Amino acid sequence: MKSLITPKFPYFLFTIFILMEIVVFLSHKIVSMHATGNGFAFYITLLSQPWIWVSLVLALIQFFLWTSILAKSELSLAYSMSSLSYPLTMIVAAFLFKEHLSLLVWSGGGLITLGVIIVGLETE
Repeated sequence: MKSLITPKFPYFLFTIFILMEIVVFLSHKIVSMHATGNGFAFYITLLSQPWIWVSLVLALIQFFLWTSILAKSELSLAYSMSSLSYPLTMIVAAFLFKEHLSLLVWSGGGLITLGVIIVGLETE
């Protein structure tokens, strides 16, 4: 088996990207926990929370990181590897928000991770 991961893959940038993605997901949860009101008032409370602005700034930085990552790697590999943010977010949410994750949810996270490993391998 030949690995798709080449020595030039930007692991450091990718790690920063994934960590930022997790922070963005978590900040959305924090914002949603504090949002009140209905309709327009709901959106006003969203905009009044610092975490929404953190997530917007991080999203802009992520755009530039992602572009840099794609310039140095194959889209199929980078995009597949970006899905690692989902199981990692599940783990952080379980600890930070005390979310109970069933065996089925943990299995799904494991399958995502396994899928990334499989995509990272190329059969000859």
